[in-house]
Amino acid sequence: MARWVYDFGEADPSKIELLGGKGANLAAMTALGLPVPPGFTITTDAWRSFKGTGTQPAGLSEEIERHLGRLEGVMGRSFGDAQDPLLVSVRSGSPRSMPGMMDTILNVGLTDDTVEGLAAQTGDPGFAWDCYRRLVRMFSETVMQVQRAVLDEVTEMKCDLDGSELRHAKWVVRRSLEVISETASRPFPQDPSEQLRLAIEAVFRSWDNDRARDYRRVNSIPDDLGTAVTIQAMVFGNACGREDEVILVRSETTPEDYRGMVASRGILTSTGGANCHAAVVARAEGKPAVCGASDIRIGTDRFTFAVGNSVVRQWDWITIDGSDGAVYLGQLETEPSVLEAAVRGDVWARRSAIWRAYRRFVNSIPA
Repeated sequence: MARWVYDFGEADPSKIELLGGKGANLAAMTALGLPVPPGFTITTDAWRSFKGTGTQPAGLSEEIERHLGRLEGVMGRSFGDAQDPLLVSVRSGSPRSMPGMMDTILNVGLTDDTVEGLAAQTGDPGFAWDCYRRLVRMFSETVMQVQRAVLDEVTEMKCDLDGSELRHAKWVVRRSLEVISETASRPFPQDPSEQLRLAIEAVFRSWDNDRARDYRRVNSIPDDLGTAVTIQAMVFGNACGREDEVILVRSETTPEDYRGMVASRGILTSTGGANCHAAVVARAEGKPAVCGASDIRIGTDRFTFAVGNSVVRQWDWITIDGSDGAVYLGQLETEPSVLEAAVRGDVWARRSAIWRAYRRFVNSIPA
């Protein structure tokens, strides 16, 4: 009988074609005893079966259930428990690096009931409801094909809730759930097991989205490599849990920094280059990174860095540009990538000159 799933601790890191790059790397780090949040990998063989039939292969759901049970035992939490829930991320992982081209869904397992358990678990209700908002948004766009603009309208609405950020976060989630029910073919699932099943299938399907196909064509990646899927425990408990607020700054990174790298919004190092540890992990995780910013001097306390006479302290705002290596002091306004919007199918972006030039370039490459 075919085997479809391997825990990080039992997988053979050399089998990158089976486990994908992310699954193989996580297996290698686990084997070395590095502090990697536990989880398991669904193989590229499972993707091939799914692609051929449109349904999960026989036995996969039972294997996932067994491995999820092991993960619950390791973490001491139960998936779907309203009091102390285990949450997981669902990520793609091709044998060849394709950063940001396929889909990722975080905080799977959050529902109207378990969000209160996460609030108690972390001691931060605002953080818990923001995690729920992120799941609702990612899941509805990726799995349920809800247009981003529909939920943008909800996020941008002003409402009179006595200035309470927590009340506003709850309102955004609840209104988003209503909008999803009104516009999608079904409501947002409140069963964590159903969330997980649908998220896995969405990641399988994301191998064939427009941006992934274009990326493979540009980078000469075979269409039949497929993608594995990694299921990994979400770990909270410190500032790095807030993914939208933290840029990890180091002179260089090591495998011990992995947790912080995954939880951060971006990575900045004063040494290294395109093939250093920070750059490799950033590409694999789809994170922006600036590596080798040699003018930066990291403070001995590791909570400050200096450039010339300017000193940047923990929680000061900085902005990094992973495309040109620029680092800015302060919080700069950003705008969505036209190319990313175009590959998602946004009409306005597909009218742009840069998209037309990109398509001409892609179409000029032999298939």
